[in-house]
Amino acid sequence: ARGSSAVPPPDTADTAFPGDSGGMPDTADTGGYSGAGTADDPLATIQEGIDMANVCVRVYDGTYNEDIDFNGKNIDVFGVNGAENTVIQGTGDGAVVTFDSGETTAATLRGFTITGGTGHVTVDQETDPTCSSPATCTVTTYVYAGGGIYIDSSSPTLSDLIITGNELLPYSFAQPTPYDTEYVYSYGGGIATYNSSAVLRSLTVSQNFADAGGGIYADADSNLSLTWVVLDQNSASSGGGITTEGTVSTQNSIFVNNLSLGTHNIGGAAADVPLGTFDVVNSTMTGNDGIASLFIGEAATANLLNAILVENAEGFVVAGDTGATLVASYNDVYSSVGRGAYAPSMTDPTGVDGNISEDPLFTDWTDDDDFSNDDLHLQSSSPAVDAGSPASAYDDPDGTPNDMGAYGGPLGDW
Repeated sequence: ARGSSAVPPPDTADTAFPGDSGGMPDTADTGGYSGAGTADDPLATIQEGIDMANVCVRVYDGTYNEDIDFNGKNIDVFGVNGAENTVIQGTGDGAVVTFDSGETTAATLRGFTITGGTGHVTVDQETDPTCSSPATCTVTTYVYAGGGIYIDSSSPTLSDLIITGNELLPYSFAQPTPYDTEYVYSYGGGIATYNSSAVLRSLTVSQNFADAGGGIYADADSNLSLTWVVLDQNSASSGGGITTEGTVSTQNSIFVNNLSLGTHNIGGAAADVPLGTFDVVNSTMTGNDGIASLFIGEAATANLLNAILVENAEGFVVAGDTGATLVASYNDVYSSVGRGAYAPSMTDPTGVDGNISEDPLFTDWTDDDDFSNDDLHLQSSSPAVDAGSPASAYDDPDGTPNDMGAYGGPLGDW
């Protein structure tokens, strides 16, 4: 969005405009009617740009009060001056951004703040076969998913985004008539994915709410890759930061200050993995509150490598059902508060395969639920420095052995 003065397009941008072979409209928050889609006469809404574009949509500074849908277009939609200056403020009636028409990794969204979403809603109504009343008994189920971004059967690429302030309804049960019942469920306050693969890179997902997966939810048929993702101050009944039933890999990412209320789903973890596989490499979890920072279901596997998981005020750091699978090497799992590092149901690997349980000595950690005044880099005297996997493939950017946590390993310079 351009506001009152023109912002030149980046040097790397395609300079074609609608009507040319490139088909790249410009969009500005003009507050008025749409223009021609050129830099001098931009469109008024992002959706108009998407509808017109063949390659990409260049969005100037401003706040856009709309919900957008890529509608199957594999195009690049980007905020020219980044997420701090370009805001998509949802209408409060659904997901702010939708990918549900088979978009591929070529469909990219970058450089925006995404806020104000209430989730894509589906409604299912069935007749209760056990009902013995003379009237027809119905069971109505409302599912709200993906307050900020809703992804279904698609594989978009998301980068350089701030996803915040998206609030879904909590779980509820009601009987509007003596014979009818209604249920409300919600998944993925920030992002929800169904039957999808998605690449998430350089994202901040903060202060979102859903019943499951306050920050992110991935269903059993989803495959997500998270790199340089910060999940901060999200809340949920279970999975304050993330709930995954599919396959999720997280590298050089931070889970901090997420809250699991435990009011509906029993899990109550900051990272809840009831099913599937959760790979955690060079990532940090700290200051999360719930029954556990990481909870692994009996049909799930968590693979931890070079990670730091510490301090859960309400419970264990790592817990799981009987039969849960934990594969851990070169990690620091430590607790001076709560109930301890590992729940009794888990085999404690401390002292084996490079696993330790010591205070990691962050550079600055206040535990005041304000990540802006914290620094999770390690002090030079930290026991986690150079304590990660000795394999050269995991060396830090400066060529020294791997430091555990979010700022270690080959991608640790962020």
